Amino acid sequence: MNFFQPNRRAFLKRAGAATATGLSAGALQWLATQSNLAHADTDYRALVCIYLSGGNDSNNMLIPTDGAYTDYANARKELALGRSEISPLNGTSAGHTFGLHSAMMGLAPLYNQKRLAFISNAGPLIKPVTAEQVKNNSATIPAFLLSHSDQTAMQQGWQGGADPSGWAGRGLEQLSTSLRNPIAALTMTQNSTLVLGQSSSVAMTYPGGTRYWGQADLINSSNTATQILHSMTQMQFPQGYDNEYVRTMKGALNDSTILANALSQAAPAPTDLGTEYLAQGLAYLAQIMPVMKSYGYRRQVFLVEYGGFDTHTAQRSNAINDKQSQDYLLSVVAKAMVGFDAAMQKS
Repeated sequence: MNFFQPNRRAFLKRAGAATATGLSAGALQWLATQSNLAHADTDYRALVCIYLSGGNDSNNMLIPTDGAYTDYANARKELALGRSEISPLNGTSAGHTFGLHSAMMGLAPLYNQKRLAFISNAGPLIKPVTAEQVKNNSATIPAFLLSHSDQTAMQQGWQGGADPSGWAGRGLEQLSTSLRNPIAALTMTQNSTLVLGQSSSVAMTYPGGTRYWGQADLINSSNTATQILHSMTQMQFPQGYDNEYVRTMKGALNDSTILANALSQAAPAPTDLGTEYLAQGLAYLAQIMPVMKSYGYRRQVFLVEYGGFDTHTAQRSNAINDKQSQDYLLSVVAKAMVGFDAAMQKS
């Protein structure tokens, strides 16, 4: 299950596919062609991808509310949401009406305003299969199907070979030179296949960022430790390994310096996204993205991860604020997305 918050109709028109590969191609095509729709001084477009690690049970996130609800309830048994726990969405899709898990009710107005879309059945599965077919090895299934790490990489665009890149990283490398910038891909997680290119670099940070590398103040060029760090990036060695280390260090230092300076120029972080890691990550992006735009950056992809969706048991919980339940996790996602959307509307 994927959900997006840009111009819904324009995005879906260009995405035009139900597979992960088709979705990714459409997403980057949308990102690239927006340059035809904006003036040069406002031509900034970005994709912010939230990866729900562990595997979110989307059948309990987007739920039919018409006659198909009976089939849903019969199939889900104790996992099924009662009708009172579903927030209705306007209109119909595939001949049915749908609603959201009540923990995500904050997103319903965005959908009803046609600023949020759901794209179902996007993932690495090759074709529909049953559990019995998997058990008796009669189904065509993706490689490493029961491996979380491999399926995470595949969901993010790994094609199963020696090339470790993901769909966003490859897509960014296809953009014209005029649409590229010093930091095109930024991740806040080690599970960063999505933004890995075949030859380009990826910047890494974490919520809140930092202006310090040890004693080095990255936004103070006269700081002695900062000057020492920069001098180290100019070193040359006879061994290729050492030179590659210096090159990598220089790239990381340059990225960190750009991000530190951007944060120093940013407005205060929005405070209505929540306090969880996801909220902190999106609040940080809400701070630096307007600054990146002011730098003249054109296209960027950001990757944030929020975990805990591998619930196994106790997916539904009667305990108030049970942080292990999907009910709680989805409320965190919705609150962070609603707050992030509001911040973006103001920027």
